[in-house]
Amino acid sequence: MSHVRQQIREQVVTLCTGLTTTGSRVYDTRLYNLDADDLPGLVIYTQNESSTKSTLSPSTYERELDVLIEGYAQANNDIEDTLDTISKEVEDAIGADPLLNGKAVDSELTSTEIEFTSIGESPIGILRLTYRVLYMTLATNASTPQ
Repeated sequence: MSHVRQQIREQVVTLCTGLTTTGSRVYDTRLYNLDADDLPGLVIYTQNESSTKSTLSPSTYERELDVLIEGYAQANNDIEDTLDTISKEVEDAIGADPLLNGKAVDSELTSTEIEFTSIGESPIGILRLTYRVLYMTLATNASTPQ
């Protein structure tokens, strides 16, 4: 069975797949650049995680994981509106299941960043939502959430 970190990332992908604006253009890796056909789209990945032994149960780790959800859209006159719509749809989806189907103790949006850049010849807008996800595992079993 996979690490709970992977299960959390996959659950976020599931929650964010099929949203009105980004549809099925949801990717769980940031290794590949998105093409124009992939926009608007989402890229979901994990970044930092801290772990501490639980004070209630020394054989349990309390973990805080940063899950990043990046929304990409082609720049046009409505780019900020499009990024705000993507943000609303993602926030609503995660907010409807903050325990991530029982894999997390809680999740919370901790930051939102918006930037504009050029990839190739096309200017794009990027929305970056960072969620802090609290979850627990046994020290001897990182594949089962506690």
